[in-house]
Amino acid sequence: LYFTNDEDERDANQVLVFDTSSLTAGSTITVSNIGATTINSGLTIKNLYANSMLMVYGLDVSDKAVYELQKYKSTADDFSDDVAAFTSTDIEGYSLEGVIQQTTKENDIDAEIIVSFVDYNESTKTSVYKHFLVESTSTNPQALPDTDVQIANFYIDSTGKIYILTSDGILYYAGTDSTIATSYTEMEDISKTYEPNAFVYPINDGTNIHLITKPTTKSYPLYVFTFPSGATDGSSVLTESIRYGYGEYLDSASIVGALQNGSPNNLFVATHENGIFDISITAASANENTDANGNSSISEKYTF
Repeated sequence: LYFTNDEDERDANQVLVFDTSSLTAGSTITVSNIGATTINSGLTIKNLYANSMLMVYGLDVSDKAVYELQKYKSTADDFSDDVAAFTSTDIEGYSLEGVIQQTTKENDIDAEIIVSFVDYNESTKTSVYKHFLVESTSTNPQALPDTDVQIANFYIDSTGKIYILTSDGILYYAGTDSTIATSYTEMEDISKTYEPNAFVYPINDGTNIHLITKPTTKSYPLYVFTFPSGATDGSSVLTESIRYGYGEYLDSASIVGALQNGSPNNLFVATHENGIFDISITAASANENTDANGNSSISEKYTF
């Protein structure tokens, strides 16, 4: 699934399909509806994501904004599977801020995502956000607490507990995917800046979770939040900066993506200007700033 720069195709809300088995161009899909919602005008494709979801936008009969995530349905060769709709009841006065996808799960159609909307006040220069947790198995997005917090990325553990890292470096607990908290519980604040969809990767050593993160500033090291599995507050959170072992070359690089290489503890890490690194993380020492925490290849010396 892809777009081109052809203005006619974009204006016609067309998504193109490439057949990888025959290496030929496939069908052209014209997106013409938003689920069961009547679109009065302005149907526009906002984005196509790596997990084959499409974000579309339009105005309803009252000229109010409607956004919807649609999932590609290969059997019908269209986007007829509705994932989540956001109507004026949910987001009136807000505009789409972005879609947050968990690190290494960008291609996973079944992975939870967070859709964020923002209301920016020009006079006060402040923003208020509405965040929604979206699961592909449900068409009802769950609202997270309204807040001035911009989400950089998040992690959901095996029991459904939600941990959110904000753009200003605060780690929050947000309840579970079945019972969203009414307010965030602050766990730790490292006062570092993160971009939306920042690198936030969990390592589970059987007792603790190590959330490995990379701030926006290229010269900053990796920062690890360590807390007991299932923790819901900050009473036992530890933090550490990592410049050795698996972090040897990533303390001077801007991470743009990552892919698991065989096991959860092995990653290909893509950077903006420094190439791809093949890293291996030793779970029990993932938060130790020593060579015992794992290792990293030099740039572009990776092995599948």
